[in-house]
Amino acid sequence: MNVSFAISSREAEYSQNLSMEEFRRRNKFKQVKFAIYLIAFEMILLCVFLRLARYSFTADASMPENGVSVALGGGGGRAEVSQLLKNLTFLGLVQILFKGNASSLMQIKAHSCAGQILHLLVIALGFQLSLICRGLFYILYQGMEEIPLDVHDLSEGMMAAFALSLASMFVIGRTAGIHLIFLISVFIPLFNVCKLTNEEIFMVTDPGNALTVHLFAAIFGWTLHIVTLRNKFQPGSELCAHKLEEKDVWSTFGPITLFITFPIINAIQAESDADMGRAIINTIMAQVGSMVFSLAIMVGVTHINDRMYDYHVLQGSFVSGGVAIASSATLMVQPHGALIIGLVTGLISTVFYLTIEDLIQARWRLPCTSGLFSFHGIPAFIGGITAAILAAISEARHGTISYHNSLYPIYPARVPDVDSCKNTTCSYTFGEIISNYPFLEEKALGRTAGMQALFQLIGVLMALTLAIMGGLTVGLMNNLSSDKCGNEFPNTAWNDDSFLLNQRQRSFRRQSSSKPLRSASNSSEEPLEEPLERPQDK
Repeated sequence: MNVSFAISSREAEYSQNLSMEEFRRRNKFKQVKFAIYLIAFEMILLCVFLRLARYSFTADASMPENGVSVALGGGGGRAEVSQLLKNLTFLGLVQILFKGNASSLMQIKAHSCAGQILHLLVIALGFQLSLICRGLFYILYQGMEEIPLDVHDLSEGMMAAFALSLASMFVIGRTAGIHLIFLISVFIPLFNVCKLTNEEIFMVTDPGNALTVHLFAAIFGWTLHIVTLRNKFQPGSELCAHKLEEKDVWSTFGPITLFITFPIINAIQAESDADMGRAIINTIMAQVGSMVFSLAIMVGVTHINDRMYDYHVLQGSFVSGGVAIASSATLMVQPHGALIIGLVTGLISTVFYLTIEDLIQARWRLPCTSGLFSFHGIPAFIGGITAAILAAISEARHGTISYHNSLYPIYPARVPDVDSCKNTTCSYTFGEIISNYPFLEEKALGRTAGMQALFQLIGVLMALTLAIMGGLTVGLMNNLSSDKCGNEFPNTAWNDDSFLLNQRQRSFRRQSSSKPLRSASNSSEEPLEEPLERPQDK
């Protein structure tokens, strides 16, 4: 669906009669003010890190155990395989955020470069705030005095920044800059509440973070998108057009990067080599399945409707299968089961994108979201429901899916406590389980398969509820600030034509259809800068 900006009363003065030079002169202080807000926000985060954050035990060189010499009490400088995997996962997340997601913004024609600048600001601030929020949780919940940081904590911070990146793409470049600060300030604390509650209290099995990253971010961003931008766009421009261009090809780098790193991300919480191997196999099979059905439907529909290929479907086909299998990546779904999950997800998400999402955007006059909701939110929801069904039929012995004692690291809450289990009723006693997995002693709750499935569904419901509440909150804050104070910087200022001062020298500049203005005093002088081009003039 092609959409464009509608002129608001606050932006009436920024008409085509203004030269670009006049536009910049009137608004340069607003842009400087936004930069000051960003710097002030960063200084607050820096002060918190200075006061609370320290290296964790595993990264502290002052600990003798971390030395190279065994004779002096050190570990010999040998890194564990799990730590190496955490390091690789962290580096993979860095690639996704700073290269992959940034390049995905190139598909948004009007603000691809300005959007990348805003995107990098959002994830850098969100990453730091997430480390603080996660650390404060452990200070309050576990009584720590400081925030210990290691590579695992940085990976968790990057996952939060990844989720924030997905949510911000619904509105980035389309709202005032101060609204992004509102988004960061509300999204990151709610994200950490959702994630830590699911992990520490509900003990939901979600190895690939489908619920707390993809589902939460997609629902949050979609709600914010509707509340903030409803009825503010008109059909008729190529702000996010469904056609193949050179920059569309480059924007595929983002989903391809995510496709490559998904198996590592889904395997990060595996407790054994077997779990890790299953996660990688399941993820690859689901990704391949989603690609087949998504691309087949795209080819068929475009030819039936006599329309050009929708490149967003190609991008989404790389992502949807990995998202759908994330909640059950370490489970015994078998390769054919993972393939079926990918096929079903590719079918549902693509049909939803080509039909329902387009109808919603047309009905409510919303800008296109490049399938972010269809290829992240819908697969994550499917994955959450699938994980609940699998939890209900999983047993240590004599179940539809049998894990033996490997069941308990996957579902820690299913470890029977001392009082609730007798040798005649339990597959394994509390002592037998703890002797093999001593780290599960404090997590023993004695849940049944049905109870675990119920908590899996509660995890899905919690992600949906908190995401909707957060999106409504930020959307209302955006609308209130615009109504009472006006936009800190007008929406059109984020378009590449006006945001980048050297736009005249760039090959991807949109060609103006209007003639340049000449000086009123002397018509023979060189023309002034091009007038501000508005998308609805196309």
